[in-house]
Amino acid sequence: GEPHLFPDGLVVLAVHLTWTILFCSMALAVLGCRPLTLFGYTFGGAVTLLGVVVIIGLGSVGAVFGAQVALPTASPTVTPTITKTPTITVTPVPPTATSTQAPTATITRSPVPSPTLTATPVYALVHSPEGGGVKMREQPGFNSLPITTFLNGTLMVVLPDTEEIDGYLWVRVRAPDGREGWILQNLLLGATPAPNW
Repeated sequence: GEPHLFPDGLVVLAVHLTWTILFCSMALAVLGCRPLTLFGYTFGGAVTLLGVVVIIGLGSVGAVFGAQVALPTASPTVTPTITKTPTITVTPVPPTATSTQAPTATITRSPVPSPTLTATPVYALVHSPEGGGVKMREQPGFNSLPITTFLNGTLMVVLPDTEEIDGYLWVRVRAPDGREGWILQNLLLGATPAPNW
């Protein structure tokens, strides 16, 4: 249900009940139906005073329950991957003795594997000026079933697959939750410099 519905209902009940008691007490006083004893005057005065206090107090309760609290939104974080750097090892070869020449030491370098280059991932932000978000689809094209929707500002990893269908360029992306699908390229803003963006 709605939050704060029950406490707000109690506030409305208390305010209306207090107004009813005050108006009925004034109507009885105007008609001449006065209390017969001192207790009646005391009780009536206490009820009237309590009614005024309740109306003043509960009139400001709406400010407490009506305050809007902004909730934090999670933003995706990118964790960099660490790649090993190759190290060069030098192994000395022991000198060989020959009768004609003086012994000399030679150093030979062992072959070191060349570092493997990993492609830097291309990141893009969801940016739909009119819709407030985009639909991720199973396949490129408007006839494909949508998987889910993402709001503007969601960071996507752009995969190398692209297809042009009906004059629109579709890009394969990976969402922060790991799901992969297709989104129109013109609804993404390139966050990482890349060709054709």
